[in-house]
Amino acid sequence: MANKVWFITGASRGFGLLVARDALARGDSVVAAARNPQAIVDALGVHPQLLPVQLDVTKEAAAVVATQAAIERFGRIDVLVNNAGYGILGAVEETSAEEVRRNYETNVFGLLNVSRAVLPVMRKQRSGHVINISSLGGYQAYYGWGVYGSTRQAPAGREGTGPMEGPGPVDRLRTAGQAGSLTPREFASAALAETRRLLMVSGQAAGASAT
Repeated sequence: MANKVWFITGASRGFGLLVARDALARGDSVVAAARNPQAIVDALGVHPQLLPVQLDVTKEAAAVVATQAAIERFGRIDVLVNNAGYGILGAVEETSAEEVRRNYETNVFGLLNVSRAVLPVMRKQRSGHVINISSLGGYQAYYGWGVYGSTRQAPAGREGTGPMEGPGPVDRLRTAGQAGSLTPREFASAALAETRRLLMVSGQAAGASAT
C-alpha cells in the first residue's frame, strides 16, 4: 500500500514515540507533535520523513498551526493519533478543582482541539482515520482513578458520532500498559498494523465505489 502520513500527539515518549518509530521504520511519514520537539529529535534523530512540531494540545491555535505545518510538508494527513494525555490518581474528594480542570484540558479538550484542526483536512481528502489512545479506565472504574477514568470515557461519545460525521472511522485503543496483555512495544506495533489494515480496507472500498 502507499506510504501514509501520521500525525501523532504526545510523540516524545511512551506509546506516541513507539508508534512514530514503527511508522518511520515501515516507510511512512510522521508528524510528531510534543510540547518539546527537541525531545523527538533526541529520540528519533533527523529523518527525511519525520516532521517534529511544537504542540501543547490545550492550545487550539497551536493545533491549527501544527496541522498547517503537516500539510505544507507532506500534503495530507491519513492517520491522527490522539495520544497526548496523563493520569491523575486520587479519590474525587481529594482531587482539587484545578487538578481536575487541568486533566480535562489535556485528555478531553486537548483531544478535541487537535481533532477539530485535523478533521477538515481529512474531509477535504475524503479519507482518514482517527485513533484515540484510551485506557481500561475508559471502560470500567478503578479505585482512585475516578477523575482520570472519566476523561477517558468522555471521548467515547465523540467516537460514536465518527461514522455519522465522517470522513472515516474513529478507533479507540486501550493502553497496553494497563491492559496487561501486551508490552508497550507490542501494542504500538499492533496499533500500526491494524490501522494500516483499516486504511487498506477503506481504500479498496473507495476504489470499488468509484467503479
